[in-house]
Amino acid sequence: MDNFGVPGLDILHHPDGRLRMAGQNRFRYLNSAVKANRTTAQSINNATITLVAFNAADEFDTDSLHDTVTNNSRLTAAITGKYVISSFLLFDLSSIPPVGDRGFFILKNAAGTYDATKIITGTSAPEGTALLPEASIATIALLTAGDHVEIFAFQSSGGALDIAGDVVPINFSMAYIGE
Repeated sequence: MDNFGVPGLDILHHPDGRLRMAGQNRFRYLNSAVKANRTTAQSINNATITLVAFNAADEFDTDSLHDTVTNNSRLTAAITGKYVISSFLLFDLSSIPPVGDRGFFILKNAAGTYDATKIITGTSAPEGTALLPEASIATIALLTAGDHVEIFAFQSSGGALDIAGDVVPINFSMAYIGE
């Protein structure tokens, strides 16, 4: 391997044509990204914060960021840097008109407190208007290699309510965007 003859260059060139960052222990194309899916319903109890599992085959996973069997709720950073993180959930309608709040947030490393990247998306509506059953979330977070993020959902309809992965696949995505 060489560094193109430039001392201190942090990009190394491998004879097979791939490049890697000097501090990394393996080659990366620096396109670390995943889109995890759930294609079955998951019940969310009333007034209970619930971890959402993404157990269907991933649409893509370029760097082993998601395991559909072990810890299938997690997306794990492979490279230290900034990541765009997003998700889409669809709640079943509990009644017509719907009642209560629905929403979800991102939690980093399952810490006891919410991370600064936490976003809550409520879908409560003013009186006399419809309550939308879908919610989406997006943020940019600084993650260290090995950090993981998860989605937690909540709702307050008065009874159990499903996330409707069986109606429309719900997803959880993460993409590395740089240092």
